[in-house]
Amino acid sequence: MKNVYLFIKNFSPKGGVESFCYRFREFLLSKGYRPYVVCASNTSSIEKDIIETGYLRAGRFTKTWSYLSRSQKILSQIPPNATSMSFGSIPGCTIFRTGGVHKNFLKKSIKGYPGIKGIRKRASRSINPINYYNPVIDNLIYNNKNTKFFISISKMAADEIKSCYNISEEKIRTIPNGVDTLQFNTDARNRNRTHARSIFDLSEKDNVIGFSSTNFELKGLGSLIETLSTLPDSYKLLIAGNRNPEKYKKLAKKLHVEKRISFLGYVKDMPQFYSALDLLCHPSAYDTFGSVVAEALAMGLPVITTKNVGAASLITEMVNGHTIEMQDIEKKLKHAIPAMIQKQHNTGNNILSQNDCFKSYLQLIEN
Repeated sequence: MKNVYLFIKNFSPKGGVESFCYRFREFLLSKGYRPYVVCASNTSSIEKDIIETGYLRAGRFTKTWSYLSRSQKILSQIPPNATSMSFGSIPGCTIFRTGGVHKNFLKKSIKGYPGIKGIRKRASRSINPINYYNPVIDNLIYNNKNTKFFISISKMAADEIKSCYNISEEKIRTIPNGVDTLQFNTDARNRNRTHARSIFDLSEKDNVIGFSSTNFELKGLGSLIETLSTLPDSYKLLIAGNRNPEKYKKLAKKLHVEKRISFLGYVKDMPQFYSALDLLCHPSAYDTFGSVVAEALAMGLPVITTKNVGAASLITEMVNGHTIEMQDIEKKLKHAIPAMIQKQHNTGNNILSQNDCFKSYLQLIEN
């Protein structure tokens, strides 16, 4: 039985990269491997083979530094015949799954904070030590000779690391995040649509837009609410995500659209959420993949997102979705939303399944 060490800051069945790592661990078990998880915190119910390092809790810099230093010690002690794989910023693993480069995140994501918000965000970032420490970690990661492969979650992420670091093409594998197509598929949406709409108190006459994220500001919820106020009353918005919504509830009330918006909080049954929709909007300022885009496409939903989202490469323009620029985003959304709601049916055939994604990872482990 071959041992595989998975490094991730927070081990959990919830979240983006967290749940992805959680499911990959289960896949490895099913293939006869013994996966160990090295994490700062474990919020799952699993205890076997979980190495919880803990971390110092005084700010992001201290958390990152303490987890990295403790994980590096464990990495140095793993058997030479074991494979190590990082789902976070741990240099020196055999395989590093990358979502891009931190300095590119700082440069591109600031577009999600226009006007005075952008000035404040730049100021707060300039005094936050994590924004000086993360580029140091990136240098250690991408210049580390112990890493055999870099898994890029999108072409966008691959282009970032190639433009910033001298990494050979042979070491980079672009493998988009897979979707659990047993749950997320067009048949499930068609079968559950009427029931899902009744649960969310929606009628067939409603034009239902969906939004899902744990970072409302960066992913463009404010722009989407402002756009909703310019659309007819038949347009409704369902919001999935457990970020504090009070700021956005106030904005909705100010724009007199509060009765057309449902803040759902954490949604456990995402296939049901997608089944109730006519369209998913993901107007993110920066996202090196965007799993919600892939899931919605797999469900047969049209998707509107921005060119700053890695999963935009899955979209065939004006067939299963539409990609827009960040400039004048509310104006672009106002015209794109009605047009794309008419595109309610697509096959989702170009979406990589979760199982095929994990098989590609396994090939690198066995290489």
